[in-house]
Amino acid sequence: MKKPVRMKKLKILLHKDKKEQVLRRLFDGGNFQLENVEIEGIEDKGKQSTATVEAMSLLSRAEEVRAIFAELGIKAETDGAPIEKVHVDEKSSEETLKEISIKLNALEENARSLYTRLHEIKDEREKLETQLQTLKVLKKLNIDYSSVREEYERKYVHIYMAIGSLSTDEVKIVQQDISKVTTDFAFFSHQLSDERSIVFIVAMKKQGEEIAFILNLHTFKPLDLPEEFKDFELSDALLEFKERIANLDLEEKDVFRSLKNLALSEEKNLNVFSELLEFEKTLDEIMTLFGRTVETYVIHGWVPSDEVYNISNIIREESEGLAAIETEDASKEEFPPTLVQNPKYAAPLEVITGAYGTPAYDEYDPTSLVSITFPILFGFMFGDVGQGIVIALIGFFIGFRLTVDKAVKNAGKTIMLCGIAASLVGFLYGAFFSIEGLFEPLWLSPVHTASTNMNLLLGASLKLGVVILAIAMLANVANEAAHHKYAEAFVSKYGISGIWMLFGGAYMISKHGTDLGAIATDLIFLPLVILPLIIMFLGGWKVEKQPIMVAFVEAIFEGLVKLLVNSISFMRVAILAVIHGALSLIMVLIIEMMPPTTMGFVGKAGIFIIMNIVIIVMELFVAFIQTMRLHYYEIFSKFYKGTGRPFKPLGFIRKYTTVDKKI
Repeated sequence: MKKPVRMKKLKILLHKDKKEQVLRRLFDGGNFQLENVEIEGIEDKGKQSTATVEAMSLLSRAEEVRAIFAELGIKAETDGAPIEKVHVDEKSSEETLKEISIKLNALEENARSLYTRLHEIKDEREKLETQLQTLKVLKKLNIDYSSVREEYERKYVHIYMAIGSLSTDEVKIVQQDISKVTTDFAFFSHQLSDERSIVFIVAMKKQGEEIAFILNLHTFKPLDLPEEFKDFELSDALLEFKERIANLDLEEKDVFRSLKNLALSEEKNLNVFSELLEFEKTLDEIMTLFGRTVETYVIHGWVPSDEVYNISNIIREESEGLAAIETEDASKEEFPPTLVQNPKYAAPLEVITGAYGTPAYDEYDPTSLVSITFPILFGFMFGDVGQGIVIALIGFFIGFRLTVDKAVKNAGKTIMLCGIAASLVGFLYGAFFSIEGLFEPLWLSPVHTASTNMNLLLGASLKLGVVILAIAMLANVANEAAHHKYAEAFVSKYGISGIWMLFGGAYMISKHGTDLGAIATDLIFLPLVILPLIIMFLGGWKVEKQPIMVAFVEAIFEGLVKLLVNSISFMRVAILAVIHGALSLIMVLIIEMMPPTTMGFVGKAGIFIIMNIVIIVMELFVAFIQTMRLHYYEIFSKFYKGTGRPFKPLGFIRKYTTVDKKI
């Protein structure tokens, strides 16, 4: 196991004109974690400028342009090609925001004008299509719209007429409402589509105002031909409508093509704009952590000890000597961030320890230990050569081939290690894709052993648990010794005395089983169990200064009883191994029941595949969860607090840009 990297605290007094240059370089350095400055006598804090607001506004506008493209289903066709970064000159925040604003204004104006025209074309075409459908119906009825209009306007002054479209669902409702006003009316309707129908209404003029009111309450759209069409013959109007709709279709395609070309050509720029704006926003937001005087800024932060010289040089160079730097070791009252540099083979298991908590600055990180114990425990729960290989391949694909974030990749690599362990244990169990008997097990078959000698399996699980618990308690001894608490390392219930009692109790159980009378009357029970229990009691009372009754209860229940319960908890390893074997046995029994025919052979193959998939999915989940539980509740509780905070240095991941030079 590894201890966190030693940290140094840097205190920087920096001239206000050099702040931006220094911060940009610290972002590039990636080894400086800012801390909030709290110094007596310096009450003023750094303040955010308008850069944050401007950057957020520009980001919002860039997203609106993206939304326009997305609404139309336009997206860049990357085909999984690697991203080619754009080289940009480093400028001040003010210059960067101004330049992006100018470019984004032009892009936004162009995109919105095309987008607006596209919707105008859609509305115009819908209107023309509705009018065209109406005219087609009038033609079928041999009604000339121009003559109807002329008669309406000049001759039939006592007649009210309405021609237009209405929602198909509302046709009957409108007809019923008009019948409540008058019975002297003619109502004709013809369905144009599922949504719209044409209606032709004739009634007396005196009821016209009330009928118009009813139509306005619904989705009635009057047939309102453009002025230039009103003197057209009906057949000529139909041809003209069709031509206009065809022209709108062509224009729509041209506008959409222009919008798509704009999206494809500007996608890279939008990504660059967003990345630069996010950086400027982040740069401005951290100002609130600084202390401030009239001419200077006070900056505090943590740096790994071996990076102090490099970070100090960056500050000196970028400030051109207008900075004072002071370094300090962490005091007992301070809470430095934790940076652990685990070996490459163990790093993926950080996803397990990290889910429990970050190691405190002064404690060992258990990831190296977990990289051994986690796959072993999983392997003994899920021992199968073939299924283990499948799990390992799944983990390999997630960890090394799938494009996902680091945490998911680490989870995939952890699954791969578990699959390898399961495959190796499969040789001990003699199992290959849930079938036993293809080769002799190097140790035993859990499901067959359970029927004859279950105690052998449970005993093996208990022994494995005792060994792992002892290792966890040794880690606690190492933690206590590292803090120079040598007495606690010896008398603690998870120290030398606890290990003593753990092995003593394990020996007594292996000798006498569950015969409590035999255990209690055995003379070596006193030195193996009672004596370390007394030492734990005295340690809690005299060394840890606990009240006598608290020390007694902790020694009995936290020491003796809890260690016993922790050890018994490892029986789940044997139980899950037996369950896995039982599921495999069920599969074999079903296959054997299939008839020796062609269809029977197909059925056997289907059962074999389906059952293996079910077992892999179900047992992978169950075994993984149970392995995590053993670590979190039985192992980590002995030595690992996980109360630290991770080291989060200034940094910015540039996916689309590369900075070529300084400002």
